[in-house]
Amino acid sequence: MKQLKFRVKSIMLLSILFLVCSAFRGASLHGAHLSVDGLKNKKPRTETLTNEELRTEIVNYCAKYLGLTYHSGGKSPSGFDCSGFTSYVLGNFDISVSSSSSSQIFDGKYKSLSQVEPGDLVFFSRTPKGRVFHVAMVKESTSEGIIVIHSTCSNGVIETNISKDEYWAPKIVEARDVISD
Repeated sequence: MKQLKFRVKSIMLLSILFLVCSAFRGASLHGAHLSVDGLKNKKPRTETLTNEELRTEIVNYCAKYLGLTYHSGGKSPSGFDCSGFTSYVLGNFDISVSSSSSSQIFDGKYKSLSQVEPGDLVFFSRTPKGRVFHVAMVKESTSEGIIVIHSTCSNGVIETNISKDEYWAPKIVEARDVISD
C-alpha cells in the first residue's frame, strides 16, 4: 500500500512538473521563430526604435540570409522567392506586406529612387509598362549606387548594386517605403 501511495505521489509530482515546464517553455517562446541555423530567436522589439534604427535592424536581419537558396513560391528560410523573402523579413518586424511582388508595389508609399533608404523596396519589370516580376530590399544608397539584398532565381539571396548591374538597372520601375508611418 505504501508503495502504491509513493507511486501515485511520484506520478502526480512528475505531472505537475511537466505542466509547469510546458507552461514556462510556452511563455518563453511566445513570438519566437526558428532562424536559419535552427536556434530559437525572439522577434526584435521595435516599439522603442527610431525609424533609422528600425531600418538598420531590418537590413541587418535581412543580411543574415545571404547565401540561402532560391525556391519558387518560397516564404521561409528553407528557400525564398523574391517576395517571400521581403515579406518574411518585414514580417519579423511586424510590418505586413502583400504576398507577391506585383502586389507589394501597391504597399506603403511611393519613394523616389534618389531618396531610398535601407529597408525600402525596389521593384523591377522587363518592360517600362510591363508587369512587376521582382522585388528587392535596399541595403544602402550611396554615390556608388543602390545596393539591395534580394532572392534571385539563379543565385539565391544575394547583394547587388542594381544601379550598375547590366541586367537589373534597366528593369528598375520604382521604390516603395513600407516602413515609415
